[in-house]
Amino acid sequence: MGATDRRVAMWGVIGLFAAGLTTLALAGGAVLYWRLNHCPDRGDLAKAIDEEAARWLRRDATTDVVVAVVKGDESRITSYGPTGATGATVFQIGSVSKVFTGLLLQRFVDAGALRMDQTLGELIGARFPLAPTMAPVTLLQLSSHASGLPTVPKPIEDEVLDRVGRANLMHDPYNQLTRDEVLAYLADPVGKRKPGRFSYSNYGMGLLAHVLELVTGKSYAALLEELIFAPLGMRDSYGDLPDEAAARLIQGHDVAGQPAAPWRFSALGGAGSIASSAHDLVRFIEAGFDGASPLYGSLVRQRDGQPHGRSAIGWLLPSVFDRLEGNRSILWHNGAVNGYFAYLAIDPVQRAGVVVLVNRQKDITALGAGLVRLARTQSWRAPTGAETEM
Repeated sequence: MGATDRRVAMWGVIGLFAAGLTTLALAGGAVLYWRLNHCPDRGDLAKAIDEEAARWLRRDATTDVVVAVVKGDESRITSYGPTGATGATVFQIGSVSKVFTGLLLQRFVDAGALRMDQTLGELIGARFPLAPTMAPVTLLQLSSHASGLPTVPKPIEDEVLDRVGRANLMHDPYNQLTRDEVLAYLADPVGKRKPGRFSYSNYGMGLLAHVLELVTGKSYAALLEELIFAPLGMRDSYGDLPDEAAARLIQGHDVAGQPAAPWRFSALGGAGSIASSAHDLVRFIEAGFDGASPLYGSLVRQRDGQPHGRSAIGWLLPSVFDRLEGNRSILWHNGAVNGYFAYLAIDPVQRAGVVVLVNRQKDITALGAGLVRLARTQSWRAPTGAETEM
């Protein structure tokens, strides 16, 4: 689990042919860049979406894929694959959960209940032992991956390995520890680096959710329901997986295509525990473009890029690959658990958004970025006046 920071593949050459090959590579890259950034509008975004999805499906016809594209006042949800998934089908969305964890924090800040510059020492120092390097860590640093915390601290990873064994590590890793065991790391934060620079951390975002739980006395799932899901009408979204929610999940598959059980999160749920549907994620995207939405202000403020230039509050900023695609104004996140992969992106400048959900742990980030490019450059053939599903 976790975000996949897409990078343009670069290779070097040596010897007498280095200069010539490098020139060819640069020329090819320039042609690709020009083609991706000069896409004539064919006037049929729906057809373009189908064609882009078909190219991906030719490589994997066994996986269910649900694609949602929002552009302006219209949206379209389309399903592909063998089992008839729909816009109401529930998938685990993995690290896309971090966008919602960041929004929870933004909502508390906007309500005056918390400040972005508040520290762990102020908020939980009286209840949990904190190393001198942990006490000054701020909520802003946790929410923007600038805390210096590792992705998953080695002592925590080692503890899970001792309990389940390496062969079973991917089966349900975040369900092996309690919150108190996870927070015990703060007294001796092995592997922590100096804060201020971007360093993606599942632990840091999971810790942020636990801090919100401790401050409010409510569970992460309850906070999501109260402050995000209910106000936006996201009725098919869950912050954890009670039995009734788990029963609604489409069957997931691992990397090899074998059936996989869903992950549950007894700790660090803020890093990746949410399950949702394309319908609900479209509602989330549209709320960020609708000035009448009860969450509009928080959704807009959550987009503020941070000084390190890699993330906003819970969102990731455009990668090198995004810029190559021409998607320079997007905010995005992807996420994987052992059975599902998800991609969510918005372009506030174009008032566009994309959701891709698949029931296999297979990276569909490139598909998502390609769909963003289409949403940015193509127009709907004719106004439909409503969201449609095919």
